[in-house]
Amino acid sequence: MKFFAVFFCLLLAGCFLPDIRINRKVSKSEVIGTWLLDPKCSAIAETNAIDRYIPDSSKPHRIILNPDGTCSFQSVIGYDPGKYQYQILTGTWKLETSKDNPSGSYLALELGKAGMRTTHTDYDFREENGNLILWCHWGDPGSWQFLEYRLSSPPAQSP
Repeated sequence: MKFFAVFFCLLLAGCFLPDIRINRKVSKSEVIGTWLLDPKCSAIAETNAIDRYIPDSSKPHRIILNPDGTCSFQSVIGYDPGKYQYQILTGTWKLETSKDNPSGSYLALELGKAGMRTTHTDYDFREENGNLILWCHWGDPGSWQFLEYRLSSPPAQSP
């Protein structure tokens, strides 16, 4: 019985984690550019003993979002927990709104390459000190481990 009480408390605690997703619409002009993997993100932190990803420093880890809706992806994708692969893919991107966060935006990517089926993956946004951060959960969402990307240079502002 004690086991079930502890299990229930842990389950309940995981369901009420704060929502860190951005709570506003993100514009296309804010996201166009090159997003680089943050070397300090929790998915690659030395303290992450669960599913730590160790980037190969000889390979770029970036997502390039072009103004025409195409993109280039050179980074890691997790197909299954514990089965992460560095991929070089091309595809398309668009900003979407989810039913559970109607005031916010997320990035939807359709990625592929010859001989491979298309992969759909989503990234959320959050804001820190006025700067957007592109992120996704790494492994179990309850573990609060994230892959995070930062815009390498802010897009030019229109006059």
